[in-house]
Amino acid sequence: MSFSQCDVSKIASAKPFDAAVGRFILQFIFDPVAVLRTLSQLVRPGGVLAFQEVSYGPFLFLLAIDN
Repeated sequence: MSFSQCDVSKIASAKPFDAAVGRFILQFIFDPVAVLRTLSQLVRPGGVLAFQEVSYGPFLFLLAIDN
């Protein structure tokens, strides 16, 4: 097993990854869709692409109701 730490928007690899995993990072990326598209091409077929992200939608909905 090996890990790679780098800027997620600048990942390049000659070999496919078994998995790409992130937590609470997509909200801080300028173009998260492009990053996910790139990562999906770097993960081998049958590999894992898993991200856990926060959703502010329900909280913002509650704020709109109160106002």
